[in-house]
Parts: sequence; C-alpha cells; structure tokens
Amino acid sequence: MAIISVEVFIRTKAIILIKKIYKGYSFLFRVIVSKKIVDNKKEKIIRLVASYIIKIGLSFLLILFLIFLNYFIFTLLSDSFYEFILSVQGFILMFIISIGYFKLRNLFFKEA
Repeated sequence: MAIISVEVFIRTKAIILIKKIYKGYSFLFRVIVSKKIVDNKKEKIIRLVASYIIKIGLSFLLILFLIFLNYFIFTLLSDSFYEFILSVQGFILMFIISIGYFKLRNLFFKEA
C-alpha cells in the first residue's frame, strides 16, 4: 500500500507541483508588496497568478485523492487494515516502508 502511494506521488511529479505553488505565492507576495507596480497592473497580475495557483492546487488535490482512494479500496477489502493504518504501529510501519522503498528506488532507478 505504501509502495503504491509512493509511486503515485513520484510518477505524478507532486513535488514539482508543490514547488510551483510555492513560487506562485512568493511571486504574489512580491507583487503585492512592490511599490513600483501600479494597482491596475497588480490586479491583473494577481488574477493571472491566482488562477495558475488554483489550477496547480487542484492538480495536487487530485493526486492526494488518488492516494486516499487506494487506502479506501484496501479498507473496503479488510476491516482490520483500517484499524491497522490508524494505529501508531501501522503509521510507523507505513512510514518506514515508504522511506525504504523510496531509497531503494532511487538507488536502482536514479530518476526520482
């Protein structure tokens, strides 16, 4: 399960989406604070960048939805899986498996 989540996260390039959202917000902040840009221009820039951030944010939400959908499907298959995931041991085990798989994947496939 953790491996599927890591693969969805890597293959959809979710980290790149997060970086794009951060850059968009930092650009917006610089535009808003700037005294050199006229208010009319600020409004246009803010609308454009805000729509860009919303589009990227919705893409990221879709990725999170896919990951949660995997967990939901496995929960439907087994009631004990739901209890296991919500337990501390389940969380720690999923975290360890995810990090271990990510490290092994990087070791063998140098793409991520």
